[in-house]
Amino acid sequence: MKDDATKMILAQYLRDCYLHTMIREQGGAYGGGANYDRDSGIFRTFSYRDPRLLATYESFQIGMERIASETGDHSETLLGAKLGVLSGYDKVESPLLESQSLIRAMLL
Repeated sequence: MKDDATKMILAQYLRDCYLHTMIREQGGAYGGGANYDRDSGIFRTFSYRDPRLLATYESFQIGMERIASETGDHSETLLGAKLGVLSGYDKVESPLLESQSLIRAMLL
């Protein structure tokens, strides 16, 4: 799909630079973040065991607004996000995970 790489880097950047701090450290959720699924074309945000759902939803919006309005040199942070995305391509998958990925791709 068009702009897959950009959306994957955006998800990594949003997760690393905003959501981890806003949702987990400040908000008390067990986890949260953003990701982009190339197979379905869906960009999603999520939280896990979250005690403040409405505030977390607002955190998702604030994070996206901050990224959209950022100016200046963020090359080091973006490099980290790019490396985070690329590291997912280099890891070895177990046969089970590989077969699950193939089945999911066939179902979509």
